[in-house]
Amino acid sequence: TVQALDAAGNESTTGPSVGATTKEASLDNEPPEVRSTNPMNGSRAATLSDNAIVLTFSENIVEGYAYNQIIITDAYNNIVEFTANINGNKLFLTPTSALALGTAYSVSIPDCAVQDAAGNGLDDTYNMTFTTAIIPGGHRTPIFPGGHSTPAPIFHGGHSSPFFPR
Repeated sequence: TVQALDAAGNESTTGPSVGATTKEASLDNEPPEVRSTNPMNGSRAATLSDNAIVLTFSENIVEGYAYNQIIITDAYNNIVEFTANINGNKLFLTPTSALALGTAYSVSIPDCAVQDAAGNGLDDTYNMTFTTAIIPGGHRTPIFPGGHSTPAPIFHGGHSSPFFPR
């Protein structure tokens, strides 16, 4: 029930009844978590979808104050240049040039590089590694002597006709 005061300070004895429900506000203290990566963390024959490394988080993210400290390095600790973009709960890291085939890479996302809408950053630095496929598409084609992908004829015992080993 709502009570009102008139100009003289008299309380009303009747008034409209108003129903109200209160709900305790909950604080978002949960940091975003990496749910998946493409390529998969630890992959040994990785190919990049749309030439990007994609990290999918548990919730939408925005740039944090350490966003420009995200780093990609190769097996020799050479820094790989890339662009970073966020779309909803996905972080896209797109190298500015093609990654070398058959090479190990590491990605490091500092704990405050991304955050959720409440300002929660990652619990800790997120690190992932992958090795690119030996040839594009992730297939392993055998290479025969002379760099050919088909066997070269071998002349056996001085004969002029080729002998193909089985």
